[in-house]
Amino acid sequence: MDLQKQDDFSPRSATGLWTGATVANYLAPYNQILGQQVNGHRVAFNTGAPLSVRWKERNMWQQKIYPTGGMGIIPHGEYNTIMWNSDLQATIITLEPGYAEKIFGLDNIKINQHRGIYDKTAFELVTLLKNEIQHGNFSGKVFGESLVVAFAIHLITNYSATRKSVFAPKGKLSAKQLKNVIEYCNEMKDKAISLEGMAEQACLSIFHFIRMFKRSIGMTPHQYILQMKIEKAIQLLSARKMQLSEIAYALGFADPAHFSNAFKKATGVSPHKIAAAY
Repeated sequence: MDLQKQDDFSPRSATGLWTGATVANYLAPYNQILGQQVNGHRVAFNTGAPLSVRWKERNMWQQKIYPTGGMGIIPHGEYNTIMWNSDLQATIITLEPGYAEKIFGLDNIKINQHRGIYDKTAFELVTLLKNEIQHGNFSGKVFGESLVVAFAIHLITNYSATRKSVFAPKGKLSAKQLKNVIEYCNEMKDKAISLEGMAEQACLSIFHFIRMFKRSIGMTPHQYILQMKIEKAIQLLSARKMQLSEIAYALGFADPAHFSNAFKKATGVSPHKIAAAY
């Protein structure tokens, strides 16, 4: 079989895009990538059968067997020359340059290159993000963004140059901070609420905001948005003035099926049953 050459992967299925990160599934034949400069911190997971992978590092070829779930980490700006010996199924998460720094409010976070390692926690997090691409969450993009933050924390704690632990902040949001966040959520509940937007209302990094918000009200940001949207959906369903499709779009869902699936997953009953009860 002739070896195919390409400059980059092309996604072969749905792609998830959240603030600061992209997750995509790929299917690539026996192939190689030559001298590609990576944009963003790229973490690639082998989601197919174990396969042999060769890559060039310091002008020398290295080789490892990537198990199912095995991953490779290539930091932003590094060059990637790699080849594999059979069809490759992969899921790749790419963190945008500077996003890790933005999450924590720090400067110059350095990620080290690693190849052919297995990390159960990292694989579980990227699997949850893949599920978000397919099914979504009633709280909208905030849950996916929270998973991205958790992934970034894990990456920095275990694979940064310093491997420093990221400690949860103490304390709670002030009354003014909490008021600003809740007002923002109420104003944006019919639109796309973002984790970054919530954190900005409290003038905190995303990492600090997530933890201080939970300490303040006993819920994570995505749980709060979930509760708020369920209450809004039930209110609209009980009023019987809007079609199911209209409610779906009003709450920011891609289509009625997505809304129905997310609502049933969150409440245990379909929106049709809620509407029929009134």
